[in-house]
Amino acid sequence: MPLQQPPASEIGAVEHDGLSIAYTVVRSARRRSTYTITVEQGEVRVHTPLRASPDRIRRIVEQRVSWIHKTLQEAARRPKPNQFVNGESLWMLGRQVPLHVFPNGRAIQLHRENGHFILHTPENLSVQTRRRLVERAVSQWYRREAERWFVERVAGWARRFGREPKQVLVRSQRSRWGSCGPDGTIRLTWRLMQLEPSLIDYVIVHELAHLRVKSHGPRFWQTVAQVLPDYKERRKRLREFGKALVM
Repeated sequence: MPLQQPPASEIGAVEHDGLSIAYTVVRSARRRSTYTITVEQGEVRVHTPLRASPDRIRRIVEQRVSWIHKTLQEAARRPKPNQFVNGESLWMLGRQVPLHVFPNGRAIQLHRENGHFILHTPENLSVQTRRRLVERAVSQWYRREAERWFVERVAGWARRFGREPKQVLVRSQRSRWGSCGPDGTIRLTWRLMQLEPSLIDYVIVHELAHLRVKSHGPRFWQTVAQVLPDYKERRKRLREFGKALVM
């Protein structure tokens, strides 16, 4: 007879500042001794070894409860993801552009017209399929705009630096706005198209400066300041603005 296995997941809770914080335990036979806590979409998960005791799990959660509480608060302040329905808006170059949806199309299409986004969608799509296809169409639209817009913008700033990147690639990364590879290739996320132009310029200048200085030491920031004396203010606004974006 096989040994009885503990449940794959279970629920627990701890108290913090008068609030009860629930968590889900996710056990894994692949884990030997490590414990990881994640917070995703308002749900706290504790990833543990298969035979971790409930008391041990609870103690680990209690040790991280301040971080968990702070992370949950930050998640609650973030804007909710777009549903791509009438009444919403999409960010474009630092401005919120109204979105008008027409469920009368044969395929999902997005374009701009008279200062508005116009989205055509088929009627007979499930909610999940509609959202997946619309997100793809929206990201493709932004990416096409970015490919056209970034090349010209990078070229202008590169002339001021006197350094040309090997190439400029548009990517979809969420974890960073841009990067500069060892071979001089600059990669920028299409999500930059949601920012105001001055913040896009800051990211571009940042990556171009890496063509001269690889690290982020004093000489690097001096290089940035030579062409953007107000880079600190732009960097601050970038951090603040990035929190308002949902895509």
